[in-house]
Amino acid sequence: MYAALMDVTPLFEDKELYEKSCLMVSEQRRKKAHKYSIYKDKCRSVGAGILLNLCLGEYLVKSGQNEGYSTRGWKDAIDYYVGKIPILNMKKALNCVDESLNWNMKFHEHGKPYFDESDNTVDSDIRFSLSHSGKYVACAVSDHNVGIDVEGDRKVNAGIARKYFTHNERNSIRSDDDFFKIWTLKEAYGKITGKGVYRGMKQDVYELGDMYEAISIRYENYYIGLLEDKAMELEITEVSP
Repeated sequence: MYAALMDVTPLFEDKELYEKSCLMVSEQRRKKAHKYSIYKDKCRSVGAGILLNLCLGEYLVKSGQNEGYSTRGWKDAIDYYVGKIPILNMKKALNCVDESLNWNMKFHEHGKPYFDESDNTVDSDIRFSLSHSGKYVACAVSDHNVGIDVEGDRKVNAGIARKYFTHNERNSIRSDDDFFKIWTLKEAYGKITGKGVYRGMKQDVYELGDMYEAISIRYENYYIGLLEDKAMELEITEVSP
């Protein structure tokens, strides 16, 4: 699996950079971004497309599936790591985009995206997940089902906990960190299963250990929940720089 986080603030602040970035993503992604009426939503959508391209390229290289992909600039584009997840500098990362990896996608019944198998360049065994919140976009790519969620600039919502958290989960909350750890893993579960966010809310995140590897990370005032479909012991790793 390869996962990364990227700050899209440069797109918020520079419309010329946004327009340049639009030309580097697939036509499908551009059309999706243009449907948004709010400029920052457009930026997050394009940023997610850029990050998917980068993560896909890096994943293919690390798995030995694409020796022709250029990883130029990748080390320079990583500002730092949070746990094992790199935080990418968007301006530098744009130098690494490979437009041949802008694979089109389709969507399952509840919105789970997957690569379009009718495209002969696509490896249909590769799974991915995207998320964005505030100034960050997040992506995970794997040969297993995967789900990622990022949440930030939000306050704890007791109503959500009462409505969607299990009794066990509610009793485990001792801090804001606990709330967002549960919330992001629930959202990641909805994505990894394809059930959708609200259909996946009944699942207790502390009972996922037989099915998924789970990672929960806090960075700045953002929380990232990540699930990968592997029969591994549940290990929730909390990282606060």
